[in-house]
Amino acid sequence: NWDESKTPSRCVYLIEPRGPSCKPTVEHYEIPAGHEGVAEGWARTLSGLKSYLETGQDMHFSPAAEATA
Repeated sequence: NWDESKTPSRCVYLIEPRGPSCKPTVEHYEIPAGHEGVAEGWARTLSGLKSYLETGQDMHFSPAAEATA
């Protein structure tokens, strides 16, 4: 649920070409207090984005991989 009393955060996606691959970066600003842990999810999201940009194929993360992470 969206809490109208909270200020939304802002994300900037940077994608730098690196030869046949790329370097994706996320800059996340104005994260509300108590929500700092959201940054941990960016590594997985960027991994999938990087694979898609380089191969045109999406990533399929298995439930087993989630359970062991």
